[in-house]
Amino acid sequence: MFAKIIVWIAGLGLIGFGGMIAIAPVDSFAAMGLPMPDEAAYRIELRAFYGGLELGLGALLVYCALNAVRGGLWLVIATFGAVGVVRGVAMALEGYAAPLFWFALATELGLAALAAIALNRGSAKS
Repeated sequence: MFAKIIVWIAGLGLIGFGGMIAIAPVDSFAAMGLPMPDEAAYRIELRAFYGGLELGLGALLVYCALNAVRGGLWLVIATFGAVGVVRGVAMALEGYAAPLFWFALATELGLAALAAIALNRGSAKS
């Protein structure tokens, strides 16, 4: 059950965040303190890559929560782990760390770590 919960949280989080960006990319980033130029090219790229990619990964994780929990855990580790590691390195390189970035870093690395714990405990049967 622990493993399923981790995969559900990751999947629904991605769907929520991806949906928000797909619908209102400029407003979504501004609400996070990341203002973007309100130009068509930016809106298209934000909707497609941030919105579309996160919606797709979120949908896949929901599928995994229902049918292939072990694969979902690996996907959580790969995606959230990679984003968290790169975010942490980028924060160090830039010497900049807004509260939003610390929250995102903790969420990303935390979910990846919980997924790794679930895999290690063998709590994912499928």
